[in-house]
Amino acid sequence: MRKKNGLWIVSGGEILCVMVGARDDGTTSNPYVRYQGQDGPQPCAISRTLRRLVDMGIIDKGDAERAQAPYYFRTCEEVERVVTTDEALREAYKVHSVEHFEVPLGGPPSEPLETRVDAVADLFWGIHENCVTEPLLGNKTEEEKSDLTETLKKIYKEELREEYIGSEKGPTMDVIMLAAQRK
Repeated sequence: MRKKNGLWIVSGGEILCVMVGARDDGTTSNPYVRYQGQDGPQPCAISRTLRRLVDMGIIDKGDAERAQAPYYFRTCEEVERVVTTDEALREAYKVHSVEHFEVPLGGPPSEPLETRVDAVADLFWGIHENCVTEPLLGNKTEEEKSDLTETLKKIYKEELREEYIGSEKGPTMDVIMLAAQRK
């Protein structure tokens, strides 16, 4: 037995890991990153939002470049390779499956699309607000910070709506699920 992350994982115990991931070809449906459009990779909604703020003269290009939410999405193959090539993990766990799923975001598909898209925008800000806004707020007053944050959120929501409203499918997220058992 070995204590990992504060939990005892006993022999025969199972572990299920779910993480944001990518498809086997490396693309992702994640609405927070570049997406594969008909004309090739397209900038994501946050990149388009920052570009609009630069074009409006609200922020400068350097600020926009520093305001990023970095991601790396592993494929099933990459996840399995980590567990099977790391000696300690290979000796400790038997991998039962590594699977890819594309899951809807923002609520059930029965909800109006605009409601789901707005929920996805709110989720983005809940996770990434600090890393996106911190480089932009600098020496601004509290009122300026509040105004800029609200403008960012408003334009981001507009960009996401433009991306999804009218499409057949709402926002989704690629996830990888790893099921393993402690030896």
